[in-house]
Amino acid sequence: MAAPREVERRHPERHRHVLWLLRRVAAASVLAAVGLLVVPPLLARFGLIGPTTEEVVASAAQAVEAARSYGADDAIGPFAQARRELEAARRWEAGGDHQQARDAAARATAAAIEAQRLAIARGTDERQRARLIVEALDRRVEALEDLYEEVTPGLPKEEKDRLFSLMKNAREAAASLSLAFQDGDFGRVIKEEEAAVRVLDTIRGTVAAAKR
Repeated sequence: MAAPREVERRHPERHRHVLWLLRRVAAASVLAAVGLLVVPPLLARFGLIGPTTEEVVASAAQAVEAARSYGADDAIGPFAQARRELEAARRWEAGGDHQQARDAAARATAAAIEAQRLAIARGTDERQRARLIVEALDRRVEALEDLYEEVTPGLPKEEKDRLFSLMKNAREAAASLSLAFQDGDFGRVIKEEEAAVRVLDTIRGTVAAAKR
């Protein structure tokens, strides 16, 4: 006959104890996960891990200079803010308040990045506007050349020489802004457009008067 199988006897509290251990393990896992999310940023904020305060402030300064290199100036609000926050960060750092210095540097970096974006957008708009100005001036000069060719035949030499000199001035006025555009000085093109147009219009009037 087969020997009877021994029946395993479990303590009535064993199941409750296992559940208690599982709850403890789950709670510990949650706390560990929270710690991984919260503790490192706090330690970094106080400069206990990660970049030093000096490095954070230096990084903010580099961001501000990068924005400046893209053409940002105090006319762009975030750039002015970035410069103020950077100055504040340097003061806090010099005074030994590393937390305030790091916070100000972080704000300076964020503002500088926004200033870079706005400067790029403004530069794109200025370039497009400057290109249209240069093209319009070129068309004015071409039309003036046609008028000059129409007017000068039959004129006295002295009058031809005078108009030729004026045409040279007209070409120089347009060429000056064309060169500024090629050099990337879009602001100058926009600023001096009105003066160049006045020069060309005045010369055109003089040439047209010679026709009569």
